[in-house]
Amino acid sequence: MAASIPLAEARSILSELVNRVAFGKERVALSRHSKDLVVMVPVEDARLLEELDAGAAAEPAWPMGQEWLRTALRVLEAVIELKPSRGDCTATNREIAERAGLRSDSTVRDKLRWWRQLGLIEIVGDTALPSGRRIRLR
Repeated sequence: MAASIPLAEARSILSELVNRVAFGKERVALSRHSKDLVVMVPVEDARLLEELDAGAAAEPAWPMGQEWLRTALRVLEAVIELKPSRGDCTATNREIAERAGLRSDSTVRDKLRWWRQLGLIEIVGDTALPSGRRIRLR
């Protein structure tokens, strides 16, 4: 976090603080009764925050969009449905796509890759086997 300076002290050294923030690219918190009230930040940081706020208001919470997430959830649900009560799910991309109601194997591959990156699944063994891939839920 930024260096914290009591507001009473900041009044007496305001021009020094402005220079530290503007030219030294520091962030300075101003406090009252040992509680931070505001933070002085360089203009570039403030502009970046405004852009992030504007983007957050215009975009969905996930950058890939709601439809992308719905499809990813359908793929995960298909894996869970194809999984026996014990052990790993062994299925081809085509089987997962059919179970999820999708037309494309590549869609399944992309979504499985994303779930793997999140750490929710593990793909075990050779994924190019015609008999299918083994998918382990974590």
